[in-house]
Amino acid sequence: MKLSRSTLETRAFVLNWASLEQLHSSVSARMPKVSVSAKCSDKLTRDFASLQELKDFGNPSRATILELNITGRDSESDQRFSLSLSNERRFNVRISLDANEENAIPLSDLATDCVDSLRPWYSWVARADWYWLVLVGWLGTQLAVIIIALALAGDKVITFSASGPTTAEDVLSFIAIGFAPLAAGFVLNYVRDRYFPIGTFAIGQGELRHTSSEVTRTVLIAGFAVSIVTSLALSWFS
Repeated sequence: MKLSRSTLETRAFVLNWASLEQLHSSVSARMPKVSVSAKCSDKLTRDFASLQELKDFGNPSRATILELNITGRDSESDQRFSLSLSNERRFNVRISLDANEENAIPLSDLATDCVDSLRPWYSWVARADWYWLVLVGWLGTQLAVIIIALALAGDKVITFSASGPTTAEDVLSFIAIGFAPLAAGFVLNYVRDRYFPIGTFAIGQGELRHTSSEVTRTVLIAGFAVSIVTSLALSWFS
């Protein structure tokens, strides 16, 4: 009996050299013909004859790896396994296999366990769409305030002033308040894409880039946490 799998997932990952070697070795144990290819930022696709050739490539900044594909085939080429990892925002993990039961189940479990093991600590930050989170949060807060005000008003008559803002300062303040959540969402998504990439290839020179970004990520998260705690403390004791 032959089994197959073809799935697309959105997952955050950090692939380092040790994990790649282990994956390559595990696939080779069941599929003798294993190949590795990479799509790079210089718009070239590179097919590597071996892991050593990939290591020699070095993953330099001018040709950063954007997508890595590990493909395995059996001797007769009638069984196939493929795992593709990329830094696309959506559906960046593709798993495909077509093999007999003896190989399909272990390879499927291998792919799942491998992707799970590559998940970084900042996965929740990398996967979130902060634009929509901020916008929905802001709208939800405004709605909650209105509902609470109406509940406190009870059976009192509520009147709304027919006069709008009369000064340029009032108009600018109204526009700033309205666009603040949108601006905050764009800024947070920019920071996410810049410092919390959904896919990272910490291979060769990419390992140094990842280590450098890790320091920045820690500082950003720590600073964000401190600002929240400080704000809560000030509001509590004020």
